[in-house]
Amino acid sequence: MADVYLYDLSDTWTTGATTYDAIKMDVADNASAAGSDLLDLQVGSSSTLRVRKDGQLFSAATVYGQAYRATSATIDVTATGSYVPTGAVFTLDSIGNAVTLGTTDKGALKNTSGQTVTCRVFASYDGHGGNNQQLGLQLAKNGALITGSECRAFAGSASAIAKLACTWFVELADDDEVSLYAANHSAADDITMQRARIQIESIITET
Repeated sequence: MADVYLYDLSDTWTTGATTYDAIKMDVADNASAAGSDLLDLQVGSSSTLRVRKDGQLFSAATVYGQAYRATSATIDVTATGSYVPTGAVFTLDSIGNAVTLGTTDKGALKNTSGQTVTCRVFASYDGHGGNNQQLGLQLAKNGALITGSECRAFAGSASAIAKLACTWFVELADDDEVSLYAANHSAADDITMQRARIQIESIITET
């Protein structure tokens, strides 16, 4: 089918009991690639907004990604109750868009979309300090702790592992980084982090 360009449309809806559709297309999808789009709006040949055939919505500012640490690492605790970065190098998962590992913190995720976006951030780690010690997790943006994102859990005996997780909405400008920080609230003992993960996903907001 040849391209048909729609420049200036208008319509009038006059019946309160009638459900109208301003623009409607019904595609008979007998065979097509999974990435086929029902809508692809472009500026300068670059997509700014796409609706995939499965209903997924993508914009130029769509930011999502995740990173993980699957092997043990030691977090250097500087003082009781003091939050510090993990110091561990995470692995960036292949699923993502406009996200890289942090520049200053390799356990962080960085927004590289060129846009300011609001993201839902999830982070967790499994760890142990000394016996019966309380551990903490808190998110940080560009190294500054995010108020309200803290969670705590106890690690019991030497073989017991504390599992900590939190989620929070964070506004990230281009090149901003978000990361997980850890603390030992019972002593200055180092934390053995057995595994960890961090995930970000931008949300659609009105401006």
